[in-house]
Amino acid sequence: MKAITGRLGLNFSCVTMGISGLYQDGEGSEEQKQFRSHAGVDTMVRLGNMVLSSEIIYDEYGLKRDFDPNDIFWKHSIYYRQINKADAAAIIGWGGYIDLTYNHHPWFISVNYGEYHPEQLRKPEYPQHDIINRRFLVKLGWNFTNNLQWYNAVLAETGDYVAQVGRLRRGYAYMSGVKMEL
Repeated sequence: MKAITGRLGLNFSCVTMGISGLYQDGEGSEEQKQFRSHAGVDTMVRLGNMVLSSEIIYDEYGLKRDFDPNDIFWKHSIYYRQINKADAAAIIGWGGYIDLTYNHHPWFISVNYGEYHPEQLRKPEYPQHDIINRRFLVKLGWNFTNNLQWYNAVLAETGDYVAQVGRLRRGYAYMSGVKMEL
């Protein structure tokens, strides 16, 4: 595969903003080739111990030609991104997030909300593709040092629909762990 990627940004003492993009001729073998290009606009504002950040993206994805997604040997997307709209036609999606973080030793708190809107294909065999994904994440951490943090996180996103292999998709998770940066 061949790709062109770039980012142009402005960085001030308490504000950062930028635009970025990736154009890629696809991923996978010729028969299984997928679109994989996107562009985004992001910004971040720092107010003391608080950081507010957000990003908006435009996304092109999907299989470049009709192909049985069950024959794909790599990890499948839980959002049904490996489907074909039409030969040589990308599926267009857009989304974004907003994040508010408070970090004052020893506490770390982050609240994040995001949405992703896939193009509405209305394919009866893949109704899950057209579902708008909404995600809410809350993370609470305790910093032992600058490089060692204990955290708890709760994730809730769109769920309660029949997903892969006929199982009901639960859109929530709880995570707890230790993060160490080297």
